[in-house]
Amino acid sequence: MAAIKTQGTQLFYASAPTVVTTVASVITMTGLDAGANDQIDTTLLNATARTFVSGLASPGALTIEMLFDTLGDPSVALMRSLKASGDNVNWCIGLSDGTTAPTAASSLIIQPLAANRSSVKFDGYVSGFVVDTPQNDVVKATVTLQTSGVHTWVDKV
Repeated sequence: MAAIKTQGTQLFYASAPTVVTTVASVITMTGLDAGANDQIDTTLLNATARTFVSGLASPGALTIEMLFDTLGDPSVALMRSLKASGDNVNWCIGLSDGTTAPTAASSLIIQPLAANRSSVKFDGYVSGFVVDTPQNDVVKATVTLQTSGVHTWVDKV
C-alpha cells in the first residue's frame, strides 16, 4: 500500500468563471467531512424498538490553518473578503499524488482526471476567520469553510 503524503496537497477555488486560484500559505487542512445523515424516526406505536431511515446529509466544515502573510500572498485578503461576503464558491483539494491543477468553466471547478491526481471538490463559504498571535511563533489564521451539498471525489488510478 502506498500512502499519499500531505506535502504537495493544494487548495483551489473558482475565483472567476474560467479561473482557478491556488490558496497559498496553507499549513494544515483538517476535518473535511461529508457529514452525518440525519435520522428519520419511523417507529410505529405498537413497536418494541425504534426504527429509522436515513435522512439528508448535513455537510461538515473544513478547518484551514494558514500563515498570516499579507505582503507576499493575497490568500489572507481573499479569505477575509469571502468571510465578509458570505459567498458560496466552488473549492477543490488536490492531493499530492499528482500536480495537475483543476480548471474552471462557468465558475465551477473541473477536477483533474483520475489518471493525473486524486481530488475532492465541494461548495462552501468561509464561516470563520480567526487570527492567532502565539508567543515565540508566527502570526497564523484559522479559516473555517462550511461545506454545502455533496463532496465529489476523484481517486487517482
